[in-house]
Amino acid sequence: MNFQPTLYGFILILERGQEVMSSLTRFAEEQNIRSGSITGIGAVEKTTMAYFDLTQKKYLPQEFPISMELVSLSGNMALLNGKPFVHCHAVISGPDLVAHAGHLMKATISITGEIYITVMKNEIVRGPDEFSTLNLIKL
Repeated sequence: MNFQPTLYGFILILERGQEVMSSLTRFAEEQNIRSGSITGIGAVEKTTMAYFDLTQKKYLPQEFPISMELVSLSGNMALLNGKPFVHCHAVISGPDLVAHAGHLMKATISITGEIYITVMKNEIVRGPDEFSTLNLIKL
């Protein structure tokens, strides 16, 4: 993982073999990022994305084992129980150019991950939501 500070945060380059979500979480911890937004592109494999089924109140995962374009990565960083928490959604596409989108559970970089993190000065906190059972942003 390589990074460079920018005017509003960081550009982060994830390299082949690095897992996206754990790398972003570790980066937030190392840089003491208390809140921020995430955008990115690249290529990933061994990807698991999910849909949150409100009736069952659980994520329904789907795996995509082959290398696919990371067409769009978007998300945020906030605090959950005092520690950085990364929440991302992704759009990926394979050789058929069909897009698959959802909550990103995990993905391994297959070529590169070009990720921009905009750091916010306010501390954003997540907490439990009684209706969905998810940890949502609390303002």
